[in-house]
Amino acid sequence: MALESVPADQQTEAMRALVEATGGMWLVPEEAPATPHYHELIVGGICATGSTMSECVGNYLAQTAGKGSRTAATTHETAVPTLIEARATLADAAHHAPADVLTACVVIEDQTDEPAEAAQARDLRALLECER
Repeated sequence: MALESVPADQQTEAMRALVEATGGMWLVPEEAPATPHYHELIVGGICATGSTMSECVGNYLAQTAGKGSRTAATTHETAVPTLIEARATLADAAHHAPADVLTACVVIEDQTDEPAEAAQARDLRALLECER
């Protein structure tokens, strides 16, 4: 991947440009909470998370090189363990497997503090379970 040839201090900005050019996802919190894996990016069907965006880029590069671990970067075929990842899955549901969308619904129902968000996730889950 050409991004590996970019100097390390410029990789984050180069990745952001790639995300914008390809229609990927770039999720950076306005106010970073104390939870890990809050930053996230998706390019070419590969999702990488990290506690900083620089860490995400490094995890993405490790994943594309075949060196990443399941906790460093994942593909769409894996479970959605955090609320942030669940929200991202539902926001891009067309690119996720139905089982991942179902898991995302359960996570949101379970972890959100917003009743309307929980109700929407519950309704979507009920619809998807009827189609199985």
